[in-house]
Amino acid sequence: MLRGIVRHYQTLFDVPNVLGVYASMSVVFRKLSEAHIVLTTLKDHLELGSIKLLRKLLNSHKENFARFPRLLESPGIFF
Repeated sequence: MLRGIVRHYQTLFDVPNVLGVYASMSVVFRKLSEAHIVLTTLKDHLELGSIKLLRKLLNSHKENFARFPRLLESPGIFF
């Protein structure tokens, strides 16, 4: 079963051999963590409170779209 999972991962992420799986998993995890940080930052800056579901966060853009220009100009939001 583990071999099947590893082969499937290799196919999904175009990893040619088993030795590259761990490095690839590290990259995927890092990008996932970065996306989580961005969503959390947006949620905080848009003052969305305790909304935890991604769908609710993304759907809330309609109400908060006017805030984006100010948000992008505010210092410290990006590194």
